[in-house]
Amino acid sequence: MANPLFAQNPGLKIALLSGTEFAHVYIDSLFGNDLIVTISGTTRRIPVDSIAQIHTRKSSNVVRGISIGLVAGGATGFMAGKIVDGINDQYTTEGNYKLILPLVGGGVGGIIGWIAGSPGSETSIDLTKLTLDEKKNILVPLRRNTDANKGITGTSFPQDEARDVVDLQSDSMAVETAPTSHELDDDQVVPQGQVSLVAGVAIPAGDFASTSGQTAGLAKIGFGFGAQYASFLPNSVFWSISLSASFNPMDESAIRQALGLPSTISAEISSYSTIVPMVGFGFYLSSNPNVLFYGQGQMGMMFARTPDVKFSSGSVTVTQSSASSTTFAYGFQAGLTINRRVSLFARFIAGRPKYKVTASGGGMSVSGEYEQPTSIVQIFAGIVF
Repeated sequence: MANPLFAQNPGLKIALLSGTEFAHVYIDSLFGNDLIVTISGTTRRIPVDSIAQIHTRKSSNVVRGISIGLVAGGATGFMAGKIVDGINDQYTTEGNYKLILPLVGGGVGGIIGWIAGSPGSETSIDLTKLTLDEKKNILVPLRRNTDANKGITGTSFPQDEARDVVDLQSDSMAVETAPTSHELDDDQVVPQGQVSLVAGVAIPAGDFASTSGQTAGLAKIGFGFGAQYASFLPNSVFWSISLSASFNPMDESAIRQALGLPSTISAEISSYSTIVPMVGFGFYLSSNPNVLFYGQGQMGMMFARTPDVKFSSGSVTVTQSSASSTTFAYGFQAGLTINRRVSLFARFIAGRPKYKVTASGGGMSVSGEYEQPTSIVQIFAGIVF
């Protein structure tokens, strides 16, 4: 079975058990238990059981990267637009996000795809723990057409780790394969762990975005950023830890309308802030080594803070200081990484913080407690380390 891991391979780097390394290696064929390769125009023979590691760098593919970015970004933007337009009619009157966000998402995705597709990706395979047959099944799909190497004679490798191959011809070369095909284990294709630094939009949902009702949060679209570490395990499972922060402004026009405040009263309103550390567990799919899809459930804590609110008219000032609350939070996340360099995901997080707030003005003070359901959809993109 051909292995897509080494498609468009511009040359391998092979490390032997002794520590010797050879760069710009092209595999011609497998001859018995020896690997026939070409290095700098010289054909050589390497015993398969002497190979410890293979390193490859895949050619860049800008067009493919841009295509993936456009599709992924456009699809994410379309879903985000559906969510925003479905939250409340206020967004529809301000602009049709079902049309705007797919265009923005597609544009951003195209740029990310261009960045991801520009450099070639590098992959390493550790063969030290594999049997001879397993090594063969990995090496066989990497061989190239031997016609270009006809007539090339060989020279010796140091320490007799590879032997001369004289008068090799492709039509007389026997090719052996192991009895069964061997696919790379997940831990050979997927990195053991990766760190992502991300940023993007934070979209309020549900009661948090509502402008009417006792639990209306009056929150608007804001921004956020965060970091995530994911550890990939065999059998397509992984666990993660993450930290994200979201900042959502409060809708001043909705407050004025709800309280019946005239335009002569000035207002100063800050934003909601929501910091959420979480742990997660999920599954990943890596049919192509350059694109990894994943989904996970998460839970953690929500550290939330309400905005500072201040209304002024002449010498009269009414203020409501911000209040903070800590509560349980949960979330769901789906995303992908491209070339192990770019991360793109959508995450839904929710919690129900309870706030104790105090409003004061004109020599009077009023205190109260309320619960504010807080749901946020984060559409983030960033860099993977």
